[in-house]
Amino acid sequence: RSVMEAKISHEVGLYLSAAVKFVYAFFPKEQYAPEYMSVHKLLERDPASQRKLEALYKLCMRELLSTDRIFDLLHRHLDLAPLFFEDFRAIAMGKSPPAFNTQLEAAIDKSCTDQQDRQILKMFLTFNESILLTNFFKAETPGAFAFRLDPAVVLKGRPSSMYPDVPFGIFLVSGRNFLGFHVRFRDVARGGVRLVLSRDETAHERNLATLFDECYNLALTQQMKNKDIPEGGAKGVILPDANFVAKKSKKKN
Repeated sequence: RSVMEAKISHEVGLYLSAAVKFVYAFFPKEQYAPEYMSVHKLLERDPASQRKLEALYKLCMRELLSTDRIFDLLHRHLDLAPLFFEDFRAIAMGKSPPAFNTQLEAAIDKSCTDQQDRQILKMFLTFNESILLTNFFKAETPGAFAFRLDPAVVLKGRPSSMYPDVPFGIFLVSGRNFLGFHVRFRDVARGGVRLVLSRDETAHERNLATLFDECYNLALTQQMKNKDIPEGGAKGVILPDANFVAKKSKKKN
C-alpha cells in the first residue's frame, strides 16, 4: 500500500516484502514463553510428546506475531523503512561489512516505546547483518530474490533444544507467489526438496509458521543419515501461496 501511495520506493517495497518473511520466520518467539522451554527439556526423552508440545506452542505463538502485524508496525514507523533498506544495500553491495547497525538500533529505541515492537523492528537489522550473498541488485530483476544468510547470526541466542547444530548454510528465497528455504550442514551436501501445499488459508498460515523449522529438521535428519559418507545433509522446502491449490484446480477443470 505504501508503494502504491508513493510513500516508499518500489525497491524499498521489494526489500520489505522479503525482510518481513525473514522476521516472521526467525523472531525468537520462545522468549515470550519461558515455561515452554522448561517443559520441552523435561520431555527430551519423549520425542513424540515433544513434537506435540511444539505444535501446540506454534499455534499459540501465531497470536503473538503475524505478517500482518509486522507490516502494520512498519506502516506506523515508515520513516525507518528507507533507512533499513540503505543499510541492507551497503552490506549487500560490499560497501560496508556485515554488522548490526547500532545507530539504527538507537533510532528504533527513540521511535518505539513498546519493547516487543522494538524487538520486531530490530530483526530487520539482524536480517541485514546476516546477508552473505544476494541477487537483489542484479541488473535484470530476477524471478525471485535469494539471500544466503549467516547461520551464526540468524540462530544466535536461540535454544540448542530447538536448533542443536548450527548449519553450514541457510538460504531464503522470496518469490512473488512462494517462500522457500534451503539448509545445508556441509559445503558439499545433498538432500531433496519438499513442496508444501496448503489446502486453505488456515493451513497456509500453519505451514508458514513452521516452514523454516521443517526445513532445518529435515536437513538435520539427512545429515544424520549421511554421517558415513562425504556429503553432508541438506534439504529445501517451498511453500506456494495459499491460493496455489485453488488456481491449479481451476485450470484442471
